[in-house]
Amino acid sequence: MRSMANRGSIAEGRAILHRTRERWRRLTPAEVTVVRFLARGLVPREIAARRESSINTVRTQLKSAMAKIGVHSQIALISRFYDLGVRELDRKARNRLGTGLRQRSFR
Repeated sequence: MRSMANRGSIAEGRAILHRTRERWRRLTPAEVTVVRFLARGLVPREIAARRESSINTVRTQLKSAMAKIGVHSQIALISRFYDLGVRELDRKARNRLGTGLRQRSFR
């Protein structure tokens, strides 16, 4: 009897994971890049400078990413990013955007 309940919760967990991954796939490559920079600790002004775009563009991309993922704060967005281990999303963005995704050096 207990194993049936456990199977149900595992199936529910997999369904939630699948829905969340589908949400991440809706992000544009630019939104993925902005989220990755944010997750590395950069603020929108620094992201804009690295991407050679305006801070308003970066803010708009962050708001769009948050809406698509279904969160209301940048912290929640980063948390979801790390919780899922969105490595396949990283690979897709790196392939499309090339060298714009270098890791930040903390010296």
